[in-house]
Amino acid sequence: MTNIEKLDSAAREYFYSLPPLFQEQIIESGVTFNSREEIENYYDAAMKKSATDK
Repeated sequence: MTNIEKLDSAAREYFYSLPPLFQEQIIESGVTFNSREEIENYYDAAMKKSATDK
């Protein structure tokens, strides 16, 4: 699980800019991130999946 507070400032800032529901999903999923880019890729993929599920 990612410890958000241990991420660099750019990654933390991006994480906290995401919708609260998505932040919660990330935390509960147990996915580990090490950078802002990884969080962005995960979020982008989730949004694309959500759009195709409709």
